[in-house]
Amino acid sequence: MRRTIQTLMALSITFGAFATLGTSASANVAEDYQDDMYEFVPVLRNWIAEIEQIAERAVAKPSDACSEEVVELSDRGAGMARDLVGTIPPAALEDAHSELINAFFSIANTAANGCAVGAGLGNEITDELEAATDALRRIGYFASRAPGIAIELPVPPVTGN
Repeated sequence: MRRTIQTLMALSITFGAFATLGTSASANVAEDYQDDMYEFVPVLRNWIAEIEQIAERAVAKPSDACSEEVVELSDRGAGMARDLVGTIPPAALEDAHSELINAFFSIANTAANGCAVGAGLGNEITDELEAATDALRRIGYFASRAPGIAIELPVPPVTGN
């Protein structure tokens, strides 16, 4: 009987530890995301500004779309998109986060093929730049609060099929 009680106690403690771990992880998603994005949002904005400048220069000088700078920007953009994939957003920012990832991958891919588009680089990435800028505005608004300061996010409504 004593052995059974000890086994049940050990199981309940183990179960309680895992239950607590799961709860605390999900409860801190918004705070963790805010902390992660606080310093990353300006980096993302700078990348967007750099790619916009290159696209503008490519209109006047199409060979700029084939430069080493474009290749480097493409690699950095894809790397930042991969970093974003590993970041878990709160439910209210899931759409903006996904839009940002998709836009960054798309812009980076188009920039990697800059020689093929030349002067049309800006036209090729206009929609993605707009989507990235809009998503980053929403994420930036959330992340602009000092890290560690909690804010409330609206929970998106659940729609049934």
